[in-house]
Amino acid sequence: MANFGLTKTELNIKYRLGMEHALAKADFLNVPDLVLVQAFSIFLALIRRHDSPRFVWMMTGLAIRMGQALGLHRDGSNFKHLTPYEIEMRRRAWWALCMLDVRSSEDQGTDFTIALGSFDTKLPLSINDSDLEPGSTEMPTAREGLTDMTIPLISCQILVLTKKLMALNTKEDGSSIEEQSRLLNEIWVTVENSYLKYSTDSLAYWVQVQVARLVMAKLTLLVYLPALFSSPGGNFSDTIKTNLLIAAIEVAEYNHVLNEEYECRHWRWVYQTYTHWYAVIYILLEVSRRPWSPIAERAWVALHSKWLISAQTHLDKTQRVWVPFRKLMAKARKHREAEIERLKNDPRAADLLEMEDRKLPVPGSAGPFPKGSNAVEKFRELWRDLLKTPQSSEEPTPGPGSSSAQSTYTVEPTPAGSIPAFDTNTNMHFDPAFLNPNDFPLTQNFSNTTSPNFQPPTDFQIGQDSYNAVPTTWPGFAPLLWADTDPSVDVFADVNMDLDLDANDVDWYNWVESAKGMEFGGQ
Repeated sequence: MANFGLTKTELNIKYRLGMEHALAKADFLNVPDLVLVQAFSIFLALIRRHDSPRFVWMMTGLAIRMGQALGLHRDGSNFKHLTPYEIEMRRRAWWALCMLDVRSSEDQGTDFTIALGSFDTKLPLSINDSDLEPGSTEMPTAREGLTDMTIPLISCQILVLTKKLMALNTKEDGSSIEEQSRLLNEIWVTVENSYLKYSTDSLAYWVQVQVARLVMAKLTLLVYLPALFSSPGGNFSDTIKTNLLIAAIEVAEYNHVLNEEYECRHWRWVYQTYTHWYAVIYILLEVSRRPWSPIAERAWVALHSKWLISAQTHLDKTQRVWVPFRKLMAKARKHREAEIERLKNDPRAADLLEMEDRKLPVPGSAGPFPKGSNAVEKFRELWRDLLKTPQSSEEPTPGPGSSSAQSTYTVEPTPAGSIPAFDTNTNMHFDPAFLNPNDFPLTQNFSNTTSPNFQPPTDFQIGQDSYNAVPTTWPGFAPLLWADTDPSVDVFADVNMDLDLDANDVDWYNWVESAKGMEFGGQ
């Protein structure tokens, strides 16, 4: 209102109509043009925040057809009349369409429109904008190090990985998980060695690193969860289930830090076009059945991020969708309360759980803590405070088959004002696959802050009368969705919970697939 004299909603409507009228006047259906494809692509990237997945999916199909009509699916080097500038711009436009295809297909729950084998357009070059001009006569050489194209190229690499993983999902011979794990590892090493190993003060680069980590953790879930959900009693080891829990925690925590970071607030509209249902559901399922160790408490805290599922979104609160979800939440809460009571009365069992917890690999995300914090140990302190148990003096040695992460994953001091180089010597593998924790610690001011005056919490301030409280000094964590301390803020208070349904009987993979359109009235 101060800048434009109109509300954000009024401006959105005004400029959306203006954009649509401009496209119509340009006769974009009959006269496809590279500039029109570029403008249409930007429009669709923005409209995801405001319209239904179905609309974006259908319009993306139209944009793809426009690109194909221009031959963007063929690399520009095949056409002798194109200049180096035109070749590069066509590559960028095509890969923008590919990214729209992946996002809209995921939102709508459909197959991709653009198959990997259906085009030969090369990735854009890793160059700076100043390296190429409309009048250039020679194609520039790709640069080493960070360039103006580094962030888009990270997205393109992850896009290629996503398409390959989804193609493997169609195999029925049981070999897809092994192949997908190998593929995850290969692509991550490529992204790591090509793009994520540099030190920089760039906020945008820091954001992209967090996004890359989030997406890789999410893809790890996508590799295993279909098989795990379809065969809950199948032959899946506790190690795989624990590692999947860690991946889900990483998704929730990276999502939290991206949204909560004050310096990144102008990008929240992008982050909030995603609700990470796979992570939410898997955390709830896993903490409902495992002993309440420190990693379970960390997962529980991650669920309380106000950015995970916003109470302000317009959700289709039908019984079919929300009753099983609400009952799963209730089951998880009751299990936690029972476990805490059990462990309070059995200190020996609590000690054993902490010893086992020290053998587990740890999340690469930092949780709600400021830079330089030992998030793993702080969550153990929180867990001990819940049980009122003293700190364990025993440091167990990992047994056969267990991770040595506790002694390997340490954060070294880094110079103020720079993000340390990515450690390319870390032992990363995705079988089951997870990002190396703390190999890209935050050292800038943009690390877990919510305002210029934010002060990190100095204690946990656990509620004395409730097991369900989360530390009130942690920014961005509140009893919102789970309504642990204030039922008046329960976003499901108006849902009839009388439906006779056991959360254990729900096909949660299909539930997640159907949930992707819930925020838009079930469209």
